[in-house]
Amino acid sequence: MVSFNKGCYTVIRIGFTLIDGKNWTGGYNYQLNLIRALTEHASSSVQPVLFLGIDVNNEASQPFEKIAGAVVVRNKAFNGALNRTRLRQAL
Repeated sequence: MVSFNKGCYTVIRIGFTLIDGKNWTGGYNYQLNLIRALTEHASSSVQPVLFLGIDVNNEASQPFEKIAGAVVVRNKAFNGALNRTRLRQAL
């Protein structure tokens, strides 16, 4: 979570990673609706940032990229294959 000043008020940037991609439809739809709600109802105080791996296909990422006020960041560090490696390293 990072905050920055936007004019006379502070905006908090909240980062998300994709919950199991399209493999778990409920999680995908939950996140999509959450980010839409944040941008529609709290855009003056919250800016959602979604971090995606470069392995996420355009079909899955486009609905997020179309949300005005949301930021989508793509980087190989968030590829699904690396999740298991990071989990093993953390344990």
